Amino acid sequence: MLEEDVQNTNSIQVYSKLFVQYLLSDDLFNARLLIKRLPNDIKSNKDLQQLTLISNKLWNQDYDNVLRLYEHNWQMIADDVDLLRNHTQSIILDILTKCYFNMKIQTLTQLLNQSNDEVLKLIKRENWHYNPKLGIVYINERIPKSLPMMKLDDSNLKNLINSISFFEN
Repeated sequence: MLEEDVQNTNSIQVYSKLFVQYLLSDDLFNARLLIKRLPNDIKSNKDLQQLTLISNKLWNQDYDNVLRLYEHNWQMIADDVDLLRNHTQSIILDILTKCYFNMKIQTLTQLLNQSNDEVLKLIKRENWHYNPKLGIVYINERIPKSLPMMKLDDSNLKNLINSISFFEN
């Protein structure tokens, strides 16, 4: 019986880590398939059930509520979940910087599920501006990281021309 418990615990940990890795790589499709493939005795694990709720929120792009689901007493995968929480916050910040010029600080604290002090630190770190009289945060658009330039020598240029002519014809 003890051997089965150890094997079950190891299986839960492996499935949980794989599930988190799918979510970290934004591979929600395979995360959902993993949920369906889980054995029934493993599906009853509280950590996996909470990860399932998180993946459903991410799948439905319900970013307003997803960060609240990370507030859970994680048993085996707390470090991995912290990485996933940071990744989700990064996604939300990217969306905010692309879609909003300004926002009330209360809305920002709700979206990020953080305290006012944490949000004020974020504002400083992101070089945003905060007007305390109005309670409005002015969001600067993030400058995308530039992609490395490909060297255009003769062989690369020839491949590029061939590819373009293939698609045009």
